[in-house]
Amino acid sequence: IRHCSCSLSSNPMGSSAEGSAAACVPEETRVSNAPHPVYLLVGDIGGTNARLQLFVSSGSLDFSAFQLQFAHTYESRAFDRLEDLVKTFLKAAGVCVPSGGGDGVSKQIAACCLCMCGPVTDETHMSGPVLPEQHPTTWKAHTDNLLTGELGTVIRQAVLINDFIGVGLGLTVVDDRHIVALHEAPKQAHGPIACVGAGTGLGEVFLTYDCGQGYHTAWPSEGGMSEFHAHTEEEWQLRQYLMRRDGHVTVESVVSGPGLANVYRFLQDTQGAPELETRDVPLERIVGELALSDPHEHTHTH
Repeated sequence: IRHCSCSLSSNPMGSSAEGSAAACVPEETRVSNAPHPVYLLVGDIGGTNARLQLFVSSGSLDFSAFQLQFAHTYESRAFDRLEDLVKTFLKAAGVCVPSGGGDGVSKQIAACCLCMCGPVTDETHMSGPVLPEQHPTTWKAHTDNLLTGELGTVIRQAVLINDFIGVGLGLTVVDDRHIVALHEAPKQAHGPIACVGAGTGLGEVFLTYDCGQGYHTAWPSEGGMSEFHAHTEEEWQLRQYLMRRDGHVTVESVVSGPGLANVYRFLQDTQGAPELETRDVPLERIVGELALSDPHEHTHTH
């Protein structure tokens, strides 16, 4: 497989997983009048949900030529291997995956780019520790498993990138209509960009502009794993509470979906916050919906 550094830059072909996948198609495939359609498989594999999409073009590799053909979201915990997730999706999308390899492939995936929730090395494999809240970290995913066996007859080439690399590159093409300014300030066209996003974990990424190449380059950080520092007496009590329980306190253990649950359990044990009936609904979801209902009625830690 040809190494694809383009997945780390906001190249003109696109600046998210889809654009990265398009740019990774071999030169011999980049023919505007190609006789067969070109398929791209992209995905965002998070700790809770795995969102996959299949794009198709009549042959042009211009990103605007690609149309979404099929999309589906799965629970990440429903799978024990990345290749099982991809097989399930491709079959649902109508892509023939031969059970024993060989002939019978109805569609060829020219490129596959999957954004993974954790560190990725050489755009080929996940290399971080196993995290309890991030089930895909147990997969030890590797592109070799997508390019051999049954899937090897369908997928031509594949790359894995950190999930927030994909988010960061996507920021470079967000329409101003979808931006809400928290603090008005002069915009720097080629200035650095930072992004923080809380989900099952806390993702962080920053981008710097490459004047020679003319685009932003995204850099992963895993900043959510940094130490949580208290700034108030209440936050210090929260830190001590989590330290006694877990032996460590990361920013992610406070600022994330599970972090919401951690904060609420702290308030229950120390300030008598009411017990919540969770049934089959995760506590973090209930707390999140509670906070959104009327933020002035609920105690919160800044």
